[in-house]
Amino acid sequence: MTFKIASINCILILSLAVFLFKGCSTKPDESKIKRFEESKKSHQKIVSRELDRSDNKGKSDETIILKSINTMEVGEEEPDWASALPAECGKTYFCGFTSNGSIDNNKCPDKHACRDLNETASRNALSKNIETIIRDETRLYIYSQKDNEGVNYYKEFEKEIRERGSKTPLKNLNFRHFYLTPERKLFTMVMMERPKKVGTSEESQEKADLTNLPPLMLALTMDQENEDLIEEELMEIVQLRLTELLSEYSFKMADNKSIKFFRKTKISDILSSYKETLENKPDSIIFLTSLKGEISANSSRLYPGITRMFLSFSAYRGKGKLIWKKTYEIKRHDTKKPETLSASDRERNYQLTLVKGFNEIEKKRLLKEFKKVF
Repeated sequence: MTFKIASINCILILSLAVFLFKGCSTKPDESKIKRFEESKKSHQKIVSRELDRSDNKGKSDETIILKSINTMEVGEEEPDWASALPAECGKTYFCGFTSNGSIDNNKCPDKHACRDLNETASRNALSKNIETIIRDETRLYIYSQKDNEGVNYYKEFEKEIRERGSKTPLKNLNFRHFYLTPERKLFTMVMMERPKKVGTSEESQEKADLTNLPPLMLALTMDQENEDLIEEELMEIVQLRLTELLSEYSFKMADNKSIKFFRKTKISDILSSYKETLENKPDSIIFLTSLKGEISANSSRLYPGITRMFLSFSAYRGKGKLIWKKTYEIKRHDTKKPETLSASDRERNYQLTLVKGFNEIEKKRLLKEFKKVF
């Protein structure tokens, strides 16, 4: 009897052990496992897709912003770069510019209201300027490579030039903001350093152009009836900027002499003063710059004044033979009325306008035309 009871107890204990073992080793819900696996695969796909997108963006994104520098200035007079971009634009930097707001529309009631809008617009302007500069520079090179039949190869490369410009990534941008308080207007300029050219066909062409260009003797005249044209200050600007621009096209100054100022207005009198020099150096060219200017009223409410300067260039060879001539008009608007300007204001207007003119001449590469004469 006792043995029988012990047997029953063993059977019960074994049954309980089996039941507990099965309970502990029960398999998880199959649906939960399936959902977990699907979620895992979905996550892996998302991660993979984002990594691919990041990798491709680093290769082909047209507007990569790696670093951005912002400045904000406030004042009652617009900055110089609002009417004339700095000289380094086009040469050392690509630049874009935009402005928003006025008293009438009150679009920019404070200095931060138009910041994002201006930065977007200036980036777009920068992209267009890059494409234009690349196209123009390449066109000048291709144009010079015409064959004997006058075939222009530029058309064959037009699409390639456009693509090169549009694919230039925007990076390391420098935004400069200026808020003009009276007009509630925000000016924005963005600058990006130009990539250095390495082994380009244009670079090879520039080296090939270092052939025997004649040395230049610089001369300058100004309108003697305009007392606001201060000789020393304007001559310094012409000496610096004109020499710099001519040097870009491989021209050299004769004996490295400074520009010579003449109060005489007759070309024959100016040329006669170089008679002895030309006899010793018959290959030299006299490069004459003439300045005239005026300040007048303007119909604009925002800019009631306007300064105009006429910058004329002419080149003479030998006994006074004219070989090239070009006149360029420069305009610079002013927020002040002409009658309110002091003598120093008028002098400064002419200086700023002249600087603006040389910047425009550099950007448009007008002096490249002079080089084609030789």
